Amino acid sequence: MLRFNEMANTSDIPSKSLANASISGTGDVVVDISVEEPTDVVIGFVCTITVKQGRAKIDNFKLELVEQ
Repeated sequence: MLRFNEMANTSDIPSKSLANASISGTGDVVVDISVEEPTDVVIGFVCTITVKQGRAKIDNFKLELVEQ
């Protein structure tokens, strides 16, 4: 997740993103972020798929705003 409307190179994701997660299996993945003021963010998915794996599938995506 990046601030504003920019897209980072994959090598920049750990240093430039508000949050990121490595997904290497199945099951739920939860990523929490905190934004101090209203701002635009970019949410995206980047993956590397080997010939052996063949495909990646996201069954469900949920974005939840939690007011504090």
